[in-house]
Amino acid sequence: MRTSGWLTIGKEYLVLEVFVDEQAGSRFRVISDDADTPILARSSEFEAVSDTIPKCWVVTFKANLLLFSPAAFRGDFWERYFDGDAAARNEFSEVVKLIENETR
Repeated sequence: MRTSGWLTIGKEYLVLEVFVDEQAGSRFRVISDDADTPILARSSEFEAVSDTIPKCWVVTFKANLLLFSPAAFRGDFWERYFDGDAAARNEFSEVVKLIENETR
């Protein structure tokens, strides 16, 4: 298998968010191969293996961005997460478990 350092070709990834940006195109937020870092990757790098949409996802539309994501990820969530905020990290783990259980 080839790898990019963040992703491995042929591996399945759990999609945590979907961004559709008029200028930048579509991106998926997935957990990278380090099993710790949520990254944004071009959706063109993936093939769908499931059409299940997690029940916790909500749709947000603003300016030229359409976002499908858990409500918990709104606002300053990602800033807090990457700053190491324990509450955001715990919330992230809970949401990932919820999505995993819904998409199995």
